[in-house]
Amino acid sequence: MPFTTLSVPDRMDFETARVLAQEIQTAFETTCNVPPDDQFYQIVRLPEEARILHPTFGGVVRSSEVIVAQVTLLSGRTDGQKKAFYAAVAQGFAKHGVRGDDIMIFLQENAAVDWTVGRGLVYAELTA
Repeated sequence: MPFTTLSVPDRMDFETARVLAQEIQTAFETTCNVPPDDQFYQIVRLPEEARILHPTFGGVVRSSEVIVAQVTLLSGRTDGQKKAFYAAVAQGFAKHGVRGDDIMIFLQENAAVDWTVGRGLVYAELTA
């Protein structure tokens, strides 16, 4: 169950951001066995002054159009799946004119007991 916060420049319209979120979803489905109805995204549009992202750290050249995806998900994906996911997102975003250097993704893994999906119910108990 991934939950993704997609941080984009404030000049990007919500429809474009939603299309990019769908590219992330497609990447999850094709590389990490995430079901199509497992969609949880939060889109945050930030002004340039609220974003401090070093333009060349890691050997890339970031522009002011950088997009950051922070993903919290259940642990269990292999390194190969994660690498395939990153590549699939970059490929999907490229179809919409997003440069590869302008995509940052952070995965934060946890356990099913770390989630509640509502009413205080623990996700681990719902899936047991």
